[in-house]
Amino acid sequence: MLAGRDLNYTEFFDGETPTAWGAFKKELDAWKKEPKGPALGVDSITTAAESALRYILHKNGRLSSGRIEIGDWGQAINEVKDALAKLSVLKCHVVVTAHYQIHKDEQLGGMYFVPLLYGRELPMMVPKFFNDVWRTFVELKAGAAEPAYKLQVRPDSRYSTLKNTLGVKELCVVPDFNQIVGGH
Repeated sequence: MLAGRDLNYTEFFDGETPTAWGAFKKELDAWKKEPKGPALGVDSITTAAESALRYILHKNGRLSSGRIEIGDWGQAINEVKDALAKLSVLKCHVVVTAHYQIHKDEQLGGMYFVPLLYGRELPMMVPKFFNDVWRTFVELKAGAAEPAYKLQVRPDSRYSTLKNTLGVKELCVVPDFNQIVGGH
């Protein structure tokens, strides 16, 4: 997606003691002070949220037991909300990936595909943090030798939370960040 650029990356993994979430938060603070490049990528907010929960369980002394209390969930959700808020004000392009899940609106009966995150409201809130929300997918056409990678940039009936402020007219485009974002 960012082909042709010099890419640097940092991986955050938890060992016996969960350190990934704290390191991720420090990295966000560093980017907030001074962006380290034209774009920051987070792959993925879904796994980052899992790391946030392990961080909270460790902080609350329940990591080894695996017993999660309702307050732990709330604290982990707030950690993720804070990280999303920091990402939304960075002075660079921000690309965040997420796995998705089906969310049923109990009041209106609609089915929505939203980021796979903890909580009822947080998955529905994620698009509010970003100017653009897109969906990547692989199209496997019968008889094709290779899969086609696609990027859906406009909403449809199944993916109504997508948004496109860049004015791309097509429903789906080739996932080329440089071409899509251009001079923005």
